Amino acid sequence: MDIQDTYTLRGICMLMIIIHHVLKYAEWAPIPIRGIWGDMGTAVFFFISGWGLYCSMEKKERVDLDYLLQNMKKLLVPFLIVWAITEVAYQIIHSEIEWSGYGRIWFIQVITGAYIVSILTFMIVKWRILRLTIVLILCLTYIYIGWKVLCLPQYRWGSVICFPAGMWLSAYRRELKPVLEQKWAIAIISLFLYWLFRNYDFLPLRACLKYSIPFCLLFVSLGSIVNIQSKLLYFIGKNSLLFYLIHIALLLLLRESEYMCEHYILTLCVVFIGTVALSWIYKKVQELISARE
Repeated sequence: MDIQDTYTLRGICMLMIIIHHVLKYAEWAPIPIRGIWGDMGTAVFFFISGWGLYCSMEKKERVDLDYLLQNMKKLLVPFLIVWAITEVAYQIIHSEIEWSGYGRIWFIQVITGAYIVSILTFMIVKWRILRLTIVLILCLTYIYIGWKVLCLPQYRWGSVICFPAGMWLSAYRRELKPVLEQKWAIAIISLFLYWLFRNYDFLPLRACLKYSIPFCLLFVSLGSIVNIQSKLLYFIGKNSLLFYLIHIALLLLLRESEYMCEHYILTLCVVFIGTVALSWIYKKVQELISARE
């Protein structure tokens, strides 16, 4: 995958996640439409993030504390800005002191933790196989704690396994190049495995743990075959974290509107258009501030 491919695929993932989140509030929306979109969109996003982070660390001459802080800045600064604006808007709309709940976004917690663990491991450990194994073990530990100990909802931990999977594939992409070039074969095998794991319960694992990685491979291979070229998807994918943060904020502000909940198509259009517009404004303001510095 090149950078263009990953941005386009991330853009598609964000659309899947938005559709899922909007339809989650519309109880009469078709169940098949509501179910899989968010989980699988998040799984592919984690997969691509793991792939991209490993490629980035591999290209760096030195992965150090500055590199970690730069990545934390990219993740947390937009989150804190959007959170602050969301809380102000929430207080104005509700005209009383009440928190929106925006600060409890699980995705930010997980992706930040995954980045910290991966970068610190890369800084401390020198052997590739050991680095990857440590990250995998830590992600599996998080999954076990979330599933068995804390009994968290499946969406909080089910797709996390795709992050180390993306890192492993990225680390061995050169050795696996002859295999990865067989895109149609990968797509067909992945589709079969996805169908098999989704429909037959012969492994003692929760469903998403079994079929999320085959779905990621299917999604990525089909994306490479089709080679979608879209400026909008590229923009969404390049600013995917910001897009995620803003669409959640809009949903929190709109979720108590009965009209919006009953008309999920309208809600989807409002959230999508609003997220694109606000993301564009955010980037323009950021560019102006950077230019003055």
